[in-house]
Amino acid sequence: MAELAELFLRFLLIGALAFGGGASALPLVERLSVAETKWLTPQDFAVGVGFAYATPGPILILAPFIGYRVAGLLGALTATIAVFLIPVLLAGAAAGVTERLRTALEARARTTSRPYEDVRDAAMNGIPAGRFGDPREFGAVCAFLCSVHAAYIAGQNVLVDGGAYPGTF
Repeated sequence: MAELAELFLRFLLIGALAFGGGASALPLVERLSVAETKWLTPQDFAVGVGFAYATPGPILILAPFIGYRVAGLLGALTATIAVFLIPVLLAGAAAGVTERLRTALEARARTTSRPYEDVRDAAMNGIPAGRFGDPREFGAVCAFLCSVHAAYIAGQNVLVDGGAYPGTF
């Protein structure tokens, strides 16, 4: 049971840090599954990566392979749930924020008796960038901040809002 808990926590960490796609997480997966835990030999890891690239879908399909090698079918299920849990929760949260913005704009349109499009356009015009952000832009900032290219950044706030907030925290 302790092995399943460790498997879950390690793949939860991988899922949380896999910005930039699954291929960018391969060094972390290798470090955790080969170097630190010795769950796989380097040769077994190479076979798993080969299987992952041979299947359609994300490279992190490697998680069930490692989970199966560690704890059988229950390990495969545990690793799969863990590696995809945080990205799924974040996607759900982002969808909620987008829905909340749309709902707020619709409510403002009803209370002011203006068309939704006019209210939306006015909200976008109030942002210096003149538009709402794209979720991919936010993802790109997160990937950058998790990369070696951001190693020298020492600030505590990065505002990704098109200039909507007029100051800093």
